[in-house]
Parts: sequence; C-alpha cells; structure tokens
Amino acid sequence: MGDVHNSFVALGGELVVSSTAAPDDATIIANAWTEVDRLRALVDKMKVDVDTFKATSKLTYLGALATIYGANVGSVAKSQVAQNLLAASADTGTLASKFFSELSFVPDVLGPGQAPPPTTSPTVVGHFILPDGTYTQTNVSYNIGDDIRFSTIVPSTSSPVSIHGVVDGAAGNEFPWDVSATQYNYIIDRGAATQADVGSHEVWTVVKFADGTTGESNHIVRVVAAPLGVPLTPPPPTGPTTYTVTGIQPNGSPYQGTVVITPPNTIDGVIANLKSFGFTNLTHTP
Repeated sequence: MGDVHNSFVALGGELVVSSTAAPDDATIIANAWTEVDRLRALVDKMKVDVDTFKATSKLTYLGALATIYGANVGSVAKSQVAQNLLAASADTGTLASKFFSELSFVPDVLGPGQAPPPTTSPTVVGHFILPDGTYTQTNVSYNIGDDIRFSTIVPSTSSPVSIHGVVDGAAGNEFPWDVSATQYNYIIDRGAATQADVGSHEVWTVVKFADGTTGESNHIVRVVAAPLGVPLTPPPPTGPTTYTVTGIQPNGSPYQGTVVITPPNTIDGVIANLKSFGFTNLTHTP
C-alpha cells in the first residue's frame, strides 16, 4: 500500500491525510473522534459491497482508518490491530476479512462489530422426591408428616454457585452450591409437611452459575392434603352463640357482659360497636 501518511482522498469519504510525516498522537486523537460517524458509514458501505474492498483508494482509506484507530485507542494490544491490517494490505481479500475479524473485539470506537453469540445457561431439571425415594416431575401429593424434598439437577459440565427455591412466585433463601459436597444434584429438604403446608402450591428452583447466567427449573405443583376428618378452617357457627365480653368502660371502670350472637351477626361487629362508644381493652370468650 505504501506509506499510509501520504496524501490521499478516499472514495466515498472525506478524510484527508496530507502530511508525509505521521501526525503526533494528540492530533490524531483529537481528529479521530470527529470522524467516528464517517468511519461507521464507510464500514456499512464495505459490508454491503465486498467488491469495494478491492478498490485501491478504499484500501488506502482503510489503512488510514486503521492507523487513526490504533493511535486513538492508545493501547499496545489494540494498536497492534492497526499494524496487522496494514501488514495485510498486499492481499486485498485478506485485508477485507481481517478488518472485520479484528473489529470483533474492539467495538468501543467503531460500534458493535461482530458480537459473540449470547450465552445460554445450562439446563436445570427439578424433581420432587416422594416418601419412597422416587423422583417425579409430575404434580405430586403429600400427607401431613411426609418429608418434602425438591431435587435440582444440572449438567456435570456446568458450574453452579447458588440456588434458591420459589413457591407461588415467592423466592426462598439463597443457598451456596458446592459441587464438591453435593455434586450436581442439590436437594432442598423442607422437612415434614405440617398444617401450614396444606393446599396446592407451584414450586420451582433458580440456579446461578459461575459465568453469571441463571437457569430456572421446570414448575411442579405440590399438594399437601389435610388429615382425614379435619377441615382446613373451622366452620362458621350456624346457631346462636353466647360470648362473654370484658374490657374497660369509658369512665375507666371494668366491664363484663354477656352477648348472644345469631348469624349473620358476628362478635367482631359487637366489639366494634362497643369501641365506638369508648370501650377499650375488649376481649371475648369463646
């Protein structure tokens, strides 16, 4: 290509280099930023029509851009990019291909270049473990007293670092995942099912990996049945109920009274009525 600092005007561009001696770095840096839009436009043209790379004026322009870019970045590694491009100038095809391959890791000045493909997280597979030790990915039922355990398995080629469970969209505590201790199957043991677990809940886990990605397991519905003969909540009263109400009267003296409530009236309504008259510290039995 010759000395890229010789005078020239590139086809399709306006950048002019008119000195036989290389300009100082400060001048190059100051001018380079004003040319960024023009550089991007030229790059777009080159991407559309590969044949333009073979035009001598385009190659000359490209060499100048590489020189400006290398000086502007100011780092040895990225300046080497410019030198690599100039060294390839004898082969127009090589220069064209190297230009864009080199841009793949220097996107901060000339735009995104050729970004690497997005990173995807490893597959995360969840299972409930039945009382007999069977693993299942289908909806599962437990009884009060059954041990509730959820297994999360990731590939042995992955690097999990932490995990947390999710129940009906509410995230639980985060636990570290040490593969030297648990391998690639992490089991969250909730313990024996209690009355508080009764009902139907959607459960899954979320795993964080060493590369910063996260993976979500499949969702499984867990049902804990109430004991036979025990309703989930006490039934509402169907007839009159007698309550004893105690508290403090507005004048400060103790109060105790008996009230009979017939549905749909409630004891809470009576208490609220007494409070509206200045009664305080009200309690009732039953």
